Amino acid sequence: MKLIKLLQSLKLIIAIVFSILHPSDGRNENLNCTDLPENIKTEIAGYQPIFESICNLVLTGSLKQEVYNWLSDLTDTFGPRFIGTENLEKAIDSVKQKLEQNGLENIHTENVTIPIWKRGNESLYMIQPRLQKLAILGLGGSVGTTTEGITANVIAVKSFDELKQRSSEVAGKIVVYNQDYIDYGTSVVYRGRGASMAAKYGAVAALVRSITPKSIYSPHTGWQSYDSGVTPIPVACITVEDAEMFHRITTKGKTVTVALKMEAQTFPNSVSRNLVAELTGSSKPEEVVIVSGHMDSWDVGQGAIDDGGGMYISAVAPLIPILLDPILNATDISMPDHGSDTSVFSSVGIPSASLTNKNSEYFYYHHSNGDTMTEENPDSLDRCLVLWSFVGYVLADLSVSLPRNSTINNNIDTNSVK
Repeated sequence: MKLIKLLQSLKLIIAIVFSILHPSDGRNENLNCTDLPENIKTEIAGYQPIFESICNLVLTGSLKQEVYNWLSDLTDTFGPRFIGTENLEKAIDSVKQKLEQNGLENIHTENVTIPIWKRGNESLYMIQPRLQKLAILGLGGSVGTTTEGITANVIAVKSFDELKQRSSEVAGKIVVYNQDYIDYGTSVVYRGRGASMAAKYGAVAALVRSITPKSIYSPHTGWQSYDSGVTPIPVACITVEDAEMFHRITTKGKTVTVALKMEAQTFPNSVSRNLVAELTGSSKPEEVVIVSGHMDSWDVGQGAIDDGGGMYISAVAPLIPILLDPILNATDISMPDHGSDTSVFSSVGIPSASLTNKNSEYFYYHHSNGDTMTEENPDSLDRCLVLWSFVGYVLADLSVSLPRNSTINNNIDTNSVK
């Protein structure tokens, strides 16, 4: 099997190192690395034999489809792993046992405080202009309705600006956000703040178009929070199809009435666990490179994409130096788990990078019942493992120290790893 060309692999690693050593505004996606010192480029070029060894091990050797196999065991055995559930705690124990069987060191758990929210039963019916049951998923952190629920007319808007312009029409109604999908980072604000903005003008509930570029009548959940000083109102996501339907009907001057019931509740904080495993290097054991993913998932689907795959890529990556010993001699590599993406690290100044591959379909399934093993590709997981383990090793072994307060989120096409 043909390995990635030397130029491709060097450009990738040089780009990542350059982005961390020369951040602009804390996030640098420019792959122009001409300012990187020649000695660093030369040093990175020296890692090519190690890269080839990792490729052979993962793409054709004993680790081929290992991430897929571990991940399918996790999802098929435990299903979704929502915080505060027995599923998650059993999954943590299972992964811990698997790591203990594969030669990693100092494998332990660390208690962490978690919020407890439960959605309970929920339903949404359109009762005018016709009777129809609609698909919803309550948003994390939402309050519930009363036992009788809320029956009210709908006001559908495309933006917060339109909501403000029509604020005199909002009181006593359910606000439906039919915002366009621009990209996740732009559009997710309606999920995060939609309830608070609607409550500000007297709405009794809010329904948010799911944050996805494509829908097959699939609601996508996610977390939301209430602004201080605003009365919390129930909020749920609805499908793209229903958001557009509400907007079409109301734009024609017709009335839409819906009946919403949600049993959502927030309970006192509880305790879950981070899972940590280490591989101590011999050259710079006092320094640590963290590779991580989060084991928890939403309470729908299987949590295969978000973030079971990423978690197991991070879990298997530290095994590679063990299997390639004595070729590799790394700095301490640590695999903590159950965190919140990379923000928990970058927020305290730890140099951070995240793998964002060019998967345009990711948000088709994100936070929905469609997040299952069916959407995972074993070969893609292997390519990500090659890339991530190599990046982790190089950053651990590189002679230069990375500066604090630097973050890079490169768009990396793992399909270039052949």
